[in-house]
Amino acid sequence: MARASRHPVVDSRVPSYVLYGEPSGSAFPDCLHSERVSERSRLHNWTIRPHRHQGLHQFFWIAKGSVVITSDTSERALRAPALIMNAPMSVHGFKWETESDGYVVTIPTVSLEKNLLLQTGLLGRLDRSIFLQYSGGRASAASAASLFEAIDHEYRGRREGRAQALLCQAGLLALFAIRAAGRQQKSVSDPTHARIAKGQRFVDLVEGNYRRHRPLSFYADRLGVSVTHLGRICRGQFGISSQSVVHDRLILEAKRSLAYTSASVADIASDLGFQDAAYFSKFFASQVGDTPSSFRKTF
Repeated sequence: MARASRHPVVDSRVPSYVLYGEPSGSAFPDCLHSERVSERSRLHNWTIRPHRHQGLHQFFWIAKGSVVITSDTSERALRAPALIMNAPMSVHGFKWETESDGYVVTIPTVSLEKNLLLQTGLLGRLDRSIFLQYSGGRASAASAASLFEAIDHEYRGRREGRAQALLCQAGLLALFAIRAAGRQQKSVSDPTHARIAKGQRFVDLVEGNYRRHRPLSFYADRLGVSVTHLGRICRGQFGISSQSVVHDRLILEAKRSLAYTSASVADIASDLGFQDAAYFSKFFASQVGDTPSSFRKTF
């Protein structure tokens, strides 16, 4: 039915950068990076083309102006004050209102791992991008602004213990985003820590194997649970079946390639581990309700 692609199609991949315009593989400049929104956006005529970052969480504070952000295959408009967190490998692009401003803080995921231990399940809450639109005058917006301002002030200075202070502030910023997103979603009580950890481990395994089309027994064996129990974990934590988690990841990558690259449907199918384009198209249509070619035209 499916196979792992031995030769990934390079031109089907969305550009990956360390910082926008700086190719993936370049050395990350510091323990984190902070800059004003206007610094880089003005250089690119206020338009940042779709791209992604590997192993990096990126936090935006919109203090002035507005932006239309494309995130994977959805689009939304945000106006100051607003907070955005782009998850690693999410495809995102920005069309800023001229002279918009605020802060962009880019943090290596490995740095957040030290503050948000995997066992707590907190880091897993940052696997999906976050978008928070504040109404004017809210105290929580002022708190967010102060966090970004403090990070930027520390980043531009050279005081004793600078790196340690920045890493602590990075953890606080991540926690702020997690809590704010939780309030916005009005989430109910969290699952137990053990179940969260299992769910996160499953997502990590899917990330490394979705192109190989592994059976659910492969994931269950590595997690030390039965396929049935894995399904209960996924339904409790994500609200969908374990098979749907795998399929959703495949479909997300397919949508990214269809939306942001000119690669043929056959090449995308091969890159995603399908033996032929016809089967891939049938699978895509069953999940999305549209053919790959029609989805690309509509997008």
